[in-house]
Amino acid sequence: MQATKPALTALFAVFVLFMAGPLAAQQDFPNQTIRLVMGYPAGVGGADSVARSIAGYMKNLANVPVIIENKTGALTNIAAEYVANAKPNGYTLLVTAGNSTFATNMHLFKTLPFDPYKSFSYVTTLTRVPFVLMVSPKEKIATVQELTRILKAKGNKGSYGSSTPISLVISELYKSIAGLETVQIPYKTLEPAWPEMASGGLDFMFVDPANAGIVMKQGRARGIAVTSAQRSALMPDIPTMIEGGVPGYDVTSWLAVYAPAGTPRPIIDKLNGWFNQVMTNDEFKKSMANINYDLYPGTPEQLEKFHLSELEKWGRLIRAAKIEPQ
Repeated sequence: MQATKPALTALFAVFVLFMAGPLAAQQDFPNQTIRLVMGYPAGVGGADSVARSIAGYMKNLANVPVIIENKTGALTNIAAEYVANAKPNGYTLLVTAGNSTFATNMHLFKTLPFDPYKSFSYVTTLTRVPFVLMVSPKEKIATVQELTRILKAKGNKGSYGSSTPISLVISELYKSIAGLETVQIPYKTLEPAWPEMASGGLDFMFVDPANAGIVMKQGRARGIAVTSAQRSALMPDIPTMIEGGVPGYDVTSWLAVYAPAGTPRPIIDKLNGWFNQVMTNDEFKKSMANINYDLYPGTPEQLEKFHLSELEKWGRLIRAAKIEPQ
């Protein structure tokens, strides 16, 4: 039985109204507070500094409040799960070190409360930075070659500090390539490790460039290498691990922005434009240089390609470091 013309007209009207809602929401975006969710404690580390600085500039571009929401715990998995389950409307975004939340956690945890491949839409990359290999200022160690030689002589009497899965992985990778037996000493945060480092109780530790810059200025530790394949433009005097005789050593931390899967592309494009516009601001660039963070703007497609390649790369690194998932 065929539908009558009035019935077809009514159905068409319903369809138009159904489609008009999402389209209007996209066109009106944003009309409420945008939340940048992070899995790190407030005021701790370079990632939090980057996000707070961006929020300050971005609110003027979006013409709505942009706030930071810290949801700590489970090595950033709680924050990621929260955003993965949020409405895909552009108002709840995840700002995180993708190398940790996705590329490392998927290989360190047997199960995750989100899918690193399917739970998120890609917005943009923000920064890409190396870690810094730190040693005690009391020790006369100037190069990675010297550190490696000392650690080989110490065997399992040598020690390194780590406070995150990333620092554990990159330390074990150094051990694996260099053939070391150095023992891990875990810390919940970096702060308790510095007195041990200053007194010579720890032989080395890998840390992010923001914290590295602070303790180097304070004289509490000395940086002897960066973990990227090339030297950092912001720390040009510090050689790479490869230059220090650790072949193939190339690991970096990358901060990026993600939205819940299914977020409409027009909203993603607006967000991408605002984030990238902030990164062209001279004052913002200067503030990032002050904490040794290299800016890494990009498109959603570039983030997706980089994200997927890093998931595979960190899987290889973790297997090479012989770390089993928990």
